[in-house]
Amino acid sequence: MRVKLMKRIHMTRDKMMSYGSAICPKPRDILEKNKVKAATDCIPSGSGSQQIEVESMGGSKYVVDLEARTCACRRWDLSGIPCKHDVAAINFMRMKPEDFVHECYLKKTYMAIYSNTIKPLNGMNLWPRSDEATILPPQYTRQPAIVVCWGHNMKTCHRHLPPKTKKATDLNKKRKLNTEEASSFQAQANSKRKSPLTKNELRQKAKQRAEKLKKKRDDRKAATTKRSNVNVVASAKSQVGASSSKAAASAKASSRSSSRIKENAKGGKK
Repeated sequence: MRVKLMKRIHMTRDKMMSYGSAICPKPRDILEKNKVKAATDCIPSGSGSQQIEVESMGGSKYVVDLEARTCACRRWDLSGIPCKHDVAAINFMRMKPEDFVHECYLKKTYMAIYSNTIKPLNGMNLWPRSDEATILPPQYTRQPAIVVCWGHNMKTCHRHLPPKTKKATDLNKKRKLNTEEASSFQAQANSKRKSPLTKNELRQKAKQRAEKLKKKRDDRKAATTKRSNVNVVASAKSQVGASSSKAAASAKASSRSSSRIKENAKGGKK
């Protein structure tokens, strides 16, 4: 912990020494933002004294006292950094806003805080020897236990009572199986267990399973081929029936035309 604090103080002080501004970084950023807001949102009006009336674009008005370093909005009083009304009044009086920042935000104050350093120490092997008695740790004494019960009555709380001892009769009642029943039950369980299969039995089982799968595949293939053959026969029959009906229709049409020709020929002879 000592070495960690020593390094931290050294790094923080060196970092602030390389900073160029007289105000610390974060207060400086806030002041720059307030400068922009003062230039776009505030209109100051002088009174011939250190008290300036500042009007915002919204219509609200605030009185800024540069001598007492106060503003009616109370932001300057609370933070110590001039707000936009204060910056507008300071610019109206041809002064610098940096001169009105509180001293706690200045670089010199920061450096004064970290001016005290933690001195380095030698190792324990270089410490001087002492003839005084060795300092021992304090003796450990066990504190009495405190029973705390929340949400219920402490007198009726059974959480901290010692556990009740079980009687021999209760234990005998809970024992449902005697030695003979236990042995018979164990024998039945062992008889129900199957002995592990040998290698030949495993091979035979795998072979039977493969034959069953092959038979299922063959049956499925035969069913699909039978179904396809039935569909082919049905389509062929339908095509034959359509062609025969077309042939019969054409025969009827030709017979009609021939009968008409004969009738026409008879009528011409008469």
